Amino acid sequence: MNRIAFITFLTLGFVLTACDEDPVSSNEIDNDGRIMFIRNSREFSQICTIKPDGTDMRVIANYDYNGEFRYEGYIYCRWSPDKSRIVVEGGPRNVRGFVGWNPLWMMDMNGRLLYKLIWSGSRPVWSPDGRKIAYVRNRSYVQDLYEIEASGGNETILLEAEIGSGWGYSYFPYDWFSGQKSEILLSETFMFTDSTGKRGVRPTELLDYDPDSKGKRYLTDDKVNNGYGRISPNGTQIIYK
Repeated sequence: MNRIAFITFLTLGFVLTACDEDPVSSNEIDNDGRIMFIRNSREFSQICTIKPDGTDMRVIANYDYNGEFRYEGYIYCRWSPDKSRIVVEGGPRNVRGFVGWNPLWMMDMNGRLLYKLIWSGSRPVWSPDGRKIAYVRNRSYVQDLYEIEASGGNETILLEAEIGSGWGYSYFPYDWFSGQKSEILLSETFMFTDSTGKRGVRPTELLDYDPDSKGKRYLTDDKVNNGYGRISPNGTQIIYK
């Protein structure tokens, strides 16, 4: 059975509670309560918004495959904090033949691609001030955490995943804490090869990561996979699956 749980931050730590419903997927909700989502088929890929009651669906961007199935559809998108722009994973790319390499684009609210942020990235999230975007990129079988200015520019590596002979870590960013410290909500997965040569994966944990101090604070530590976390608007709780 799927589950969701909450982490509530207190002065002296945090507590966990759980319930038995699926969380809302990683859609953004704008000031009018609309939900943004991606829908894909073999004919098209679209970024859409809809009201919470399921009415008034609108298409922001449409990528038509023109009868030919291609790997240039939209994969992931996030509104900027002021809801004026969208960072998009996927869309037109120069690298062909390898599905795992997807560019990050900046898009306006009319579906126009403004500029390419980076040639390859995944799971982009905005900083609270809308000036930076964090994302990950594959390296061998691990994923490193990067940052780039939302206006475009040089990328900076924030967290280089440790990797060894038959083992390595991977990270996914889910959200960005507001406040003076630029901490990012991540999931961490550890992959390894046991003595028989069989590949294994430890349960995924949630953590917040401070790029300035390189410090990690683990928010979960149990025997189930924890991920897809989002921070509440007031910054006091995290919902995760």
